[in-house]
Amino acid sequence: MSEEFLDAIQFSRSKLRVTDLNLKDKQLEALYACYEGHDCVAVLPTGYGKSLIFQILPWLLQKKYKKSEAMIVIVVSPFNSIMQDQVVGLVEKGIKACYLNNTGLAAKTYEIAQGEEDGDPDDEFKELETPVYTEKSVSLASLKNGDYKLIYAHPETLMSNSVIGRMLRSKIYKEQVGCIAIDEVHLVADWGQQFRKNFQRWPASQRSKRGTLDH
Repeated sequence: MSEEFLDAIQFSRSKLRVTDLNLKDKQLEALYACYEGHDCVAVLPTGYGKSLIFQILPWLLQKKYKKSEAMIVIVVSPFNSIMQDQVVGLVEKGIKACYLNNTGLAAKTYEIAQGEEDGDPDDEFKELETPVYTEKSVSLASLKNGDYKLIYAHPETLMSNSVIGRMLRSKIYKEQVGCIAIDEVHLVADWGQQFRKNFQRWPASQRSKRGTLDH
């Protein structure tokens, strides 16, 4: 792996606030494939840290292509719960991430506030404040402008919604989308060829993009 790639990895970790994290071999292999502009299929066990791979990509590709800001990574996912959990985790790190609902008519992110302290305020052993996550709408104008660098969406939304389709074909997205990550792609094999047909069609429809990462 080149020195430029390793420098880009360090830059990306600092932006994602995981500078003390040692990436595993297969994570690095997948990232290097994307860095070199290749399609990549990452078949890795639960808990290996697959999501971290595509969360690093906006800044890795920013370095690669010498952009002034992080590039956009679109994450195709079949489940709302996965998208919501990952957006919350990114917002906690100060990363602008959002998810589209299954109709593509609304985009959401989260705001994080500290909740009220539990117990007696004079008790030195009282429980610490717990964060409160509030869903927040994302304007279509902000989305079209490329303000969000990690965008999670259902495959049907990306394939069938005309508004989102025009956005993906816009000048900003043609220049700023660095990679498309397809999460939970193993479900096609697990549940058969009839499972979410757009989930299978999406990669073939996007070969003009710089790279595709399948998980």
